[in-house]
Amino acid sequence: MTGATFKRRHLHAPLYAQLLSLAWFLLFASVGVLVLLADRGLVSPSVARLLRGNPDALAPKIFGALLIVTGAGTWARGRLAGVVVDDDRITARTSNALGMPRVHTAYFAELRGAFLDGSRVVLVQFDGSPFELPATADDEALRAAVTERLACFHVPIVDPQSDEG
Repeated sequence: MTGATFKRRHLHAPLYAQLLSLAWFLLFASVGVLVLLADRGLVSPSVARLLRGNPDALAPKIFGALLIVTGAGTWARGRLAGVVVDDDRITARTSNALGMPRVHTAYFAELRGAFLDGSRVVLVQFDGSPFELPATADDEALRAAVTERLACFHVPIVDPQSDEG
């Protein structure tokens, strides 16, 4: 490894993904505030009666607060998503189909190789399994950071276009 220090880089998720998480936050927070206001009787008496109708149901104060907290969690998860390139590892933070956060880490010292194809970056791990990095807001910066770290650890970079056969 070289003596130059590497500055940690967090490459955020694409802008559309961040805007989508912000939209979900605004939707959840506005419905949560509406539920809290209706519970106090500030919106409409019929809505307040509707919320208080079933004593076995979740209390409107708790439900409204849960909606706001859930929306804030969705927004925070959208802000934390992306790729983090450190000195010795790369971490991809994404969400699965149900919205649960998923974190995948690969250490540069354990990589066999990498494929850099257009905006795609696929790392081959020590066991031969591929690890494709998600899209980021700045794919060129991602490629540059990954290429720099791969060169530092002497990990071979394979160009799929030049592979004939």
